[in-house]
Amino acid sequence: MAEIRDRYDYVIVGGGAAADKAARAIRKRDEDASIAIFSDEADEPVYRPELSKGLWFGDDPDPASQALGTAADTGAEFHAETKVTALRPDDHEIEAGGATVGYGKLLLATGAGPKTAPGDSKRVLYLRNVADYRRLREAAGEAKHIGVVGGGFIAGEVAAALSTEDLDVTLLHPGERALGGLFPASISKVVEKDFADHGVALKAGFRLKEAADDGDHVVARGADGEEHRFDYLVAGLGATLNTKLAREAGLELEGGGVAVDESLQTSAPDVYAAGDIATFTDPVFGRRGVAHQDNAEKGGTAAGSAMTGEDTVYERTPMFFADLFDNGYEAVGRTDTRLHVIERWNDERTAAVVFYTHGDGERLLVDGVLTWNTFGKRKKAAELARRSQVEDLGEEDILAAIEPAG
Repeated sequence: MAEIRDRYDYVIVGGGAAADKAARAIRKRDEDASIAIFSDEADEPVYRPELSKGLWFGDDPDPASQALGTAADTGAEFHAETKVTALRPDDHEIEAGGATVGYGKLLLATGAGPKTAPGDSKRVLYLRNVADYRRLREAAGEAKHIGVVGGGFIAGEVAAALSTEDLDVTLLHPGERALGGLFPASISKVVEKDFADHGVALKAGFRLKEAADDGDHVVARGADGEEHRFDYLVAGLGATLNTKLAREAGLELEGGGVAVDESLQTSAPDVYAAGDIATFTDPVFGRRGVAHQDNAEKGGTAAGSAMTGEDTVYERTPMFFADLFDNGYEAVGRTDTRLHVIERWNDERTAAVVFYTHGDGERLLVDGVLTWNTFGKRKKAAELARRSQVEDLGEEDILAAIEPAG
């Protein structure tokens, strides 16, 4: 590892997709600049979606196969396992690895960590980074039964991934249907059948109250007193934004994240934020944060460009995506089945477009769109949501806007 210098032209705090894309954008526009990336993690940036996808279903389970090659491609110094403990914007300084480091421009790309499970169990696992993946792989190799708790896409993907291993898997979820907060009943039924076909047991209506160790096992206790015993429990309960550094530096926070302007600059001069932690202006859905790969990549590129002085406006409605066995989906906006849901299926019932709306019946506003086994519709989905804000659209207009794959 290179020795930490006294000063860098550009400092990036974080080791994920936003950091990688920002370093590439900076190097493209500033060939001679010094760039440093400081990360809590031991590994350089990887393509993280594969930690719960291809590494389990493909031929190569080594996470090194997903390395992005950030340092080699950009010449940036990557300082692994080097925690940034303080940011002083007025002085253009950080404290990193016990050293005081000056910067010209700085990017906060600290991402999000897992929402921790209640209780003090040492046998609760998460899946957010490479270290988590390695620990989960090790656990899967020795366990006979692993539980997964959560009602969102992370819990679903982890349960699907673990079904490839020689062990029993149980998904504990809070709704009446698996992933029922995200999917309408028509898709949930498909998902539940896929889980059953791959040997994943489902337990509906479970809300975790506590995870407690009992010898070589962990007991998942529900709010109603129900208990389930596993070798390990994987918690997919959501994410917690890593904003501590920004908050202690006095940066303006908004909606739980770090407030940024159209160029992703924070309230402090020469300090930018991108990825999960940034609260930005979505051209369709307004001020919001999006904790997913697409926003991290596109936001990192935009921030890196802006840091070099390029006139940059971040104008993207990000999508999120996930795979479940042989099915996959993409989505934009708010995908919540408590909204008024409209569905359009193809004739074979293998692909669909789901519209999440609200309104008075005569005029509906589109809050989100999910495309099931239908890909590349992000722009159309965003355009439809924008149209619904300025035009009187009914159900027929909305259904006609995007066609499912054939």
